[in-house]
Amino acid sequence: MSTEVLQQTLTQFQQVQKPAKKSTAYSMELPEIKKQFLKKVEDLSYSRHHWQVWQDWTESAALAIANSVYHDDGIEKRYMAIVDRYNSEEMTQMAHLLGLTTAALEYKYQDFLGAMFMELELGNKWRGQFFTPYNLCKVIAELTYSPEQYHDGVVTLDEPAVGAGAMVIAKCEMLEEKGVNYQQKLRVVAQDVDWMTFCMAYIQLSLIGCQAHVIHGNSLSMEANEAWCTPMAMIHGWFG
Repeated sequence: MSTEVLQQTLTQFQQVQKPAKKSTAYSMELPEIKKQFLKKVEDLSYSRHHWQVWQDWTESAALAIANSVYHDDGIEKRYMAIVDRYNSEEMTQMAHLLGLTTAALEYKYQDFLGAMFMELELGNKWRGQFFTPYNLCKVIAELTYSPEQYHDGVVTLDEPAVGAGAMVIAKCEMLEEKGVNYQQKLRVVAQDVDWMTFCMAYIQLSLIGCQAHVIHGNSLSMEANEAWCTPMAMIHGWFG
């Protein structure tokens, strides 16, 4: 199975400039989306640890989205190395996880993957990783809003410790509430030292249609291991 299977999930996203707030791909409410997501992770974990399934899924999904931008053989090979560890039915479930994530982010702005990560109690098992509550991110976004910034041109936001992307998602939601088209007016440089959270952020910022240049690296030492632009950044011709 190639990355083309997961890339089909992105077709609707790539054709729009404004994200829908209610999913039409999955006719279910948010609690049911979460329930289905967690169940699929549980099903995939019957012979593996949750953290292994989570790592493999987030990485494969991020690689699939990235390859829709770069069409790179190296990215494809890394994706296939993960696919080889799962059978066809399991990879179909992986694709459904991406579809459910898309549906959740269409339903409303939120740090869906961060919430699912904590729901699965992976925080203590993965370098003590915890994610800022989304409501707090919304408050910070409101406190840092200045309408004058968005009158002319494009504003660039630097997020040196992006995590799963909650702060950026909250910023995008706040701007939409203020009548600002963040997909045109906001460009984000987002960085994280952890590979897994880099992948989580890349998935979510891609799916909400944010122009972002997402970097896997250390903001303090200025080291960058990998950098991917989101599909919306590619559409607007911005590569960081």
